Amino acid sequence: MLGIRSIPDEINIHPPASIRTKGSGTKKRMVSAIEKAVAATKKKTRMCTGCNQYVNHNWRTCKMNNSNAKLGNVNRLMTISGI
Repeated sequence: MLGIRSIPDEINIHPPASIRTKGSGTKKRMVSAIEKAVAATKKKTRMCTGCNQYVNHNWRTCKMNNSNAKLGNVNRLMTISGI
């Protein structure tokens, strides 16, 4: 045969050394602070009704108006609907 001199009588198969999980894998590249800043500036700002500014949060996550989360937003919904 071509290149095969002898066939072994016994073949030892071992389990793999490590198992990779499903998914996109790990990111090996380190992202610099400049790249993070550029990505943050490209992020679309939204109007926060808690502080009335165009920022990267909304009224649910606003640090200026944290009382909405404690009250369960009931008072806010009542004022919006006019009840």
